[in-house]
Amino acid sequence: MADVFLWSVLVCAVLGTALTTWSSGGVGRLHPADRRELQRQQHFEHVLSLHVDAVHTPREGTDGTVVGAPRVPACAVCGSVLNAS
Repeated sequence: MADVFLWSVLVCAVLGTALTTWSSGGVGRLHPADRRELQRQQHFEHVLSLHVDAVHTPREGTDGTVVGAPRVPACAVCGSVLNAS
């Protein structure tokens, strides 16, 4: 009788673990609002880095010359025009 009870407990524990694992599909995934916010933040950082690269002038080098950054006409992702002047 003890063996049947032990096997019943083990089977129920395994089935409970399996059901819990398969039924909790949302755990570890981003909700739609969080995914949109993450995409918005990554897009903002991308556009900001393009703008900084376009307007940033490097400091004077060891020989005293200043090299200007090239002008970036548009963002490849969103198409917004960056003004480097």
